[in-house]
Amino acid sequence: MVDESWKAEFDAYIRAITPNPHDPTYSVLKAHLKFEERLRAHLDQVLAYPKALEGARLSFAQLLAFARACSHEPDDWCWVAVSKLNKLRNTLAHETGGGDLRAKIDDYVRFVVRSTGEDLPEADTPAEEVRSASQGDRLKLFSGLDMVTGGLYSYFGVMLSARERRATIQSSP
Repeated sequence: MVDESWKAEFDAYIRAITPNPHDPTYSVLKAHLKFEERLRAHLDQVLAYPKALEGARLSFAQLLAFARACSHEPDDWCWVAVSKLNKLRNTLAHETGGGDLRAKIDDYVRFVVRSTGEDLPEADTPAEEVRSASQGDRLKLFSGLDMVTGGLYSYFGVMLSARERRATIQSSP
């Protein structure tokens, strides 16, 4: 007879990997990837010889510190906000229980909102309303975490692009 205790383990695994609209994992991990892509693209634009970094296997924190060291605005609040996002990602990636994830998310959201001076939009539509909406009327819903991260990504991109334009102008003959 086969021991069937594996079923409980399998069920626990399936629950852990199944998307949940109230779980920030997907959102944070994808946002982190977008910020990492943006940092790498930025360094490719501003460094004299970016190929020297190929194969360096720099961590996100190292990329962020390097980009900040190259910045004309190293004291801008966005550097701290992106670092907080990295801490959220690390919590999700390395702590299966989530640790103090809710507190880190709240701290991150409050920090970005306070730094921008912008209020968040109204609270998310309850999940029941989404399920009852017809397929054609279904709206994409975003959490406060998604909204502040989207705003941060936009701000960060504009700030880095301004630096890239200055670097391009300075290196032009």
